[in-house]
Amino acid sequence: MRPPRQTISRLAQISLPFGTLSITIFVLGLAIRLALVWLWQLHYRPEDVGEWERIAKNLAETGRFADPYGAPTGPTAHSAPAYPFLLSLAFRAGGYDSDGRLIAIVLNATLASLMYACLPVLAKLSGLPTAVGLLAGLIGALVPMRVLTELMLAAGGSQLRGLTWIGLQILTLAWFRDHSPSATRALVYGVACGVAFHADPGLLPVCLLWLGLLTWLRRLRLKTLAAACLGASLALLPWTLRNRVQLGGWVFVRSNFGLELALSNNDRAHPILAYEAFPAGSPQFRHWMTLHPGGNPDHLQMVRQLGEVAYNRRRLGEAVDWIQRNPERFLLLSLQ
Repeated sequence: MRPPRQTISRLAQISLPFGTLSITIFVLGLAIRLALVWLWQLHYRPEDVGEWERIAKNLAETGRFADPYGAPTGPTAHSAPAYPFLLSLAFRAGGYDSDGRLIAIVLNATLASLMYACLPVLAKLSGLPTAVGLLAGLIGALVPMRVLTELMLAAGGSQLRGLTWIGLQILTLAWFRDHSPSATRALVYGVACGVAFHADPGLLPVCLLWLGLLTWLRRLRLKTLAAACLGASLALLPWTLRNRVQLGGWVFVRSNFGLELALSNNDRAHPILAYEAFPAGSPQFRHWMTLHPGGNPDHLQMVRQLGEVAYNRRRLGEAVDWIQRNPERFLLLSLQ
């Protein structure tokens, strides 16, 4: 057996075009995931229906981005719009039974495989050896450590978020690594960031950090920074106005910050989300569900009466009050 150092050395000497490496990783990753889907019959496997899937079904049936909690509550911004929209296309094509779920799972497998296929390109633009991107892509494609998270609908589009992060890193390095960008290029980059926020609004602080680094390294002018911010604002404007009109409040992509903060900061909070850390019938899981509109009729009724924005503000107040009364517990949970 060849020693690992020799294997890595041989990989480092590979000079195939990056397009070839990426296509190879994509094909291998997709083939393995489709084989697992067929072997385990994942499209027939019962699965907890998440908010994303409920919203996607509403989109497919009525064209409304609404009702994430299993009962009618009206328009929502509980989820970022990109993944439910993609799921809705699968449901429109195949319905809501096994055929539609199969299309959706294949979509997830494709997104996950694309994510790993982008890693050789990311490594090249980062100035790393070919072997780094190749090994990273192959490990992700061939050793699906979290294959159910990648494939099942209840995971909420983790593969789309990963692909978005990597794609935005590639764009940042390709456009800004070697020179100062023009205002036009910065505007287009801002639009790309704004589009990415529709898949994962958690990219906002990352993009701000990248713009800060570019300002320092490339001595960006104020006009260039303003162009990037304008581009992001323009991309976000339609969804923001929709939220203002339908929800009655200004929302940055998602509305559920107060709810999530309350779920993570209470007397029985756990550093890992309850539905990931405990079995569905456990006391911890049942308690977690009593704090969520999807498992507590009283909270569901509050969403209907107050509206989603006002409900989340109330939950935010509860969470902040608990944090102020339990600063040591909050610090411990944050560190864990």
